[in-house]
Amino acid sequence: MKIKRKLTVVLLAAVFAFGTGQMVMAQAGGMGGHGAGMTQEDPIPFTRDMEKAAADILSQAKAGRIMDARNSVTRLTSAMDKVLPHITETALKNSLSSAVGAVRTTVAANSPDLFDLEDKIEALQTAIVETRNKLQGMK
Repeated sequence: MKIKRKLTVVLLAAVFAFGTGQMVMAQAGGMGGHGAGMTQEDPIPFTRDMEKAAADILSQAKAGRIMDARNSVTRLTSAMDKVLPHITETALKNSLSSAVGAVRTTVAANSPDLFDLEDKIEALQTAIVETRNKLQGMK
């Protein structure tokens, strides 16, 4: 039973760790002209989706619903993937990606540390607000 649990944790960590990178690579390759069309979408609603997912992650983790929190991490990552093409500053992209990655890693742990998660969510929220402010300034 322990081996099955460890295998599940390792597989979930791998999915969370590699999911975003594979999606970005898929968008960069073989998608033809779709990348240019993506920038026509308004990214602001996606930043709101990220904030909602972050709040859900924290509340679900506090309630002990770790699998639900992991599903919310997937929503968070998906929303981030829709925002990143709109960001022109490398430092801002890296900040947002790092904050999401830190939350993803914390939630993927066998037994997530709630205090650490709160700190990571706070840093993520700061990065989301900064991203939204920059994106609104570009309009």
